[in-house]
Amino acid sequence: MNERRRMTTGDVAHLTGIPQQTLIAWDRDGVLKAARPGRRGSPRAPRHYDETALTAALFAKSAIRMGFKGDGLRQMIALVQRGERAPLKAAAIFTYRTGPGLLAHHFTPDVDGEDDQRWLAFLRERDALIEEPTSLWSIREHLLPQARNLDRPGATWADPSTF
Repeated sequence: MNERRRMTTGDVAHLTGIPQQTLIAWDRDGVLKAARPGRRGSPRAPRHYDETALTAALFAKSAIRMGFKGDGLRQMIALVQRGERAPLKAAAIFTYRTGPGLLAHHFTPDVDGEDDQRWLAFLRERDALIEEPTSLWSIREHLLPQARNLDRPGATWADPSTF
């Protein structure tokens, strides 16, 4: 039997540590969309999160921990939830050194773009690139099984950052 548990805003907030108000605002803004049952889902109807939304929420948790915020974060979350292969393969995150003991993470919607390729070459020349670009597709594929397990009845939470 392939029964699924209904994950509410409260459940997702508890699992990710993202405040409910933020999840609701992201839903209203179309960043992290929740489903609303019924023919006409009113803004006050209970929100339910499917596995793609859970995957995006798990990604958001990790991205926030890395220090992403603002429009870049919102763009990444929306990309991960849509799940379209080509844009996710083109988009990437990489880590580089900004100074002794200081690291920064960068998101690019097109890692193969000329500007990003020049920047990556510059960072490699100076031995400042800590982590090669990782596509959002790879990250999504890593988080998707975790999200699938979470929306099963009786599922338990395991922090994906421990994998």
